[in-house]
Amino acid sequence: MRAAIYCRVSTVEQASNLSLPTQEKACREYCARHDYVVDQVFVDAGESAKTTDRPEFLRLLQHCRKHTGHLHAVVVYSLTRFSRNSTDHHAIVSLLRGLGITLRSVTEPIDESPSGRLMEGILAAMAQFDNDVRSERVLAGRLSRARARAPALLVPPMCPSSAARATRERRREPAEQDENPADSAPRGLRRYHAFLE
Repeated sequence: MRAAIYCRVSTVEQASNLSLPTQEKACREYCARHDYVVDQVFVDAGESAKTTDRPEFLRLLQHCRKHTGHLHAVVVYSLTRFSRNSTDHHAIVSLLRGLGITLRSVTEPIDESPSGRLMEGILAAMAQFDNDVRSERVLAGRLSRARARAPALLVPPMCPSSAARATRERRREPAEQDENPADSAPRGLRRYHAFLE
């Protein structure tokens, strides 16, 4: 049986440390333990798994289509290396299964059994959850830094002085008494009353 290996890191810094060689080594060892011959290795360095628009990942999918019947598995270090979007994950795994290719993870117990597929679904959802939480934290950090840099922009304007308010109120004409109490209601209620009519 033949397998393709896919390795990925999301930042250039990770690409320069031992993460990629560690992933590839673990994947090769997995292939040897499970009697897979390594067909080809695909490596995305500094690519996010939020989308499938990754150069080597797309090459991997083309390779799988081209070698249908000769390729039996795609081996990854963990599902987070494969995808961090659960919709993409399930769509691509479905495509691979249609080609007769299974996804295998070195560090996670996934297979084609019902419990293996359940575990895969849970792990794919957790990968997306982790990614979503990280995105929220990044956004919160950016907002916090923006508030610290420009506090005056985020403070509501001061209320006008009593004298200025009194002058403005004197300039206004006295409000006419509405015959219909619905007309004096807040705008949202007026719309509601208009809807009922």
